[in-house]
Amino acid sequence: MNYGYIRISSKDQNYERQLKNLTEYGIRRENIYIDVISGATFNRKNYKRLIRKIKEGDLIVIHELDRLGRNYAEIMENWTYITKKKKADIKILSMTLLDTTVAKDILGTFISDLVLQILGFTAHQDAVSVCMMRPAELVLHGYGYFTSHLSVHGQSNLSLGIFIVHLKSKGIIIDILRTFR
Repeated sequence: MNYGYIRISSKDQNYERQLKNLTEYGIRRENIYIDVISGATFNRKNYKRLIRKIKEGDLIVIHELDRLGRNYAEIMENWTYITKKKKADIKILSMTLLDTTVAKDILGTFISDLVLQILGFTAHQDAVSVCMMRPAELVLHGYGYFTSHLSVHGQSNLSLGIFIVHLKSKGIIIDILRTFR
């Protein structure tokens, strides 16, 4: 069975874009679980319902990794629980390398795990950065609003590889990856 998971941090945010992407992928609306809560915790009502429901061979589709969570340790723990203990798959639509339905050999698993660790770290760092910003900076940098503006505040010391992954969390990596292929 295929399931979708959507998370937004507050009722001020709109989950329609995530819902559209999941339904276009083929997830039936009744199989999509939605939470309105911070990504800093995995203590979420509908996420827990989804995890209890999935079984071996099922697929959870999520728009972006940071919709799963923003706490590095819990992202890693939950990803492992879903894929190793429950033996279900996860597909992150915005990052083709985070798709456990393909390349199940040791190299594919290694690459997926490596990308997950980098993106999980980036999602965690974004959450920490947002928590340290003043409200005026949040608006300036587009947090909580749909925007194509990329802010890499305080991230100038990142290496090129991690910087590219950071850009991916803002929806820009696809074009950059094509340039490097």
